[in-house]
Amino acid sequence: ALAANYTPQIHRLQFHHALTFDAHQQFSKTLTHLDIALSLSSSPPRIYAEPLRYLRLQDVPLNFDWTLCFGSTSDGHVDFDHLETLDVGFLFEPSSVAATEKNRDTCELRFFRLRQLSVSGCLERCSLLERARFLLPLRAVSIRGAASAMRVLSQIAAPKIKCIKLDVDTAGNAPGAQPIADLNRALKAVRGESSIDLCVRQHSVHLDLHMFECPNLTRIAITAPTSSMQLMVLIGKYPRLEHLALHNLVVDHVPAQASMVRSGRYISEYLEPADTCIKHLYLKHSMAYGTVKKASVLVSFVMLLLPSLETLATIVDTIQEISGVLCDYKPFYPHLQNIELRNANAHYFKP
Repeated sequence: ALAANYTPQIHRLQFHHALTFDAHQQFSKTLTHLDIALSLSSSPPRIYAEPLRYLRLQDVPLNFDWTLCFGSTSDGHVDFDHLETLDVGFLFEPSSVAATEKNRDTCELRFFRLRQLSVSGCLERCSLLERARFLLPLRAVSIRGAASAMRVLSQIAAPKIKCIKLDVDTAGNAPGAQPIADLNRALKAVRGESSIDLCVRQHSVHLDLHMFECPNLTRIAITAPTSSMQLMVLIGKYPRLEHLALHNLVVDHVPAQASMVRSGRYISEYLEPADTCIKHLYLKHSMAYGTVKKASVLVSFVMLLLPSLETLATIVDTIQEISGVLCDYKPFYPHLQNIELRNANAHYFKP
């Protein structure tokens, strides 16, 4: 068996295919970095918690027995003295949900130095977080799935979280999922000055931004289709927003105000800037001729509204269309002088 051949010199182990282990095996006592996928057909070797600095476990059953982690252990506790990064991907198995209720161990997991936590696949109760105690402020928490976010954020007992990353790519998999309602409830658990990154990948997720309240949003990336009107809501709704990436902008409508850009209307009449601090903007849309024409008008208008803008990435045809228009406006909108234009096809912008 693989684990039987471990030597005391092994400090790092990474293996992304499910491994089958013999019973009663254990990992090296000197292991500091462990990155493996679990197998449903066998229990993993016991893990020494004390020396670990990085732990990534994938395909973890909901009823995973965390007492497999041992070493620096006191009564009713498993202590991770040096762990800095924890990444757990749960594997949803209907049969394990009932087992979780029956076999729920009561040991407390104490993390003394953990700074980064990542959780995915947590559509039901999270066995990890129900017993976790974080003794330092977490720098970053990354969660996949809106339903997961609601449960995970409400369960984390941490002094402070500096940055929260929400990756909504599995919301549509949960029966009766309501991603925006779930996210709103989840974010009510966020306290203090935490910054929030939101990435929406699921195309079936309908973002009703008028319902979505989150003043702490600093970065947003959306690959689901996003309309022109949603773009206008995004640039005016979140005052702390610095990065905005729309990978599938649907230019279905150009606001009447935007149509006045080509007439030079806003040279003689100054345009009130949006209440935002967006520095980086990525807008990718269809390359159809009619779309490019409308998009160039919309994008030009948006650029006038964003006095903090430093980088704009969009398709080349749109860049060519807006260049002439913006030259006319630069003397009246000084921030346009400092904007770097990039090709969106060569620059995949994401949080």
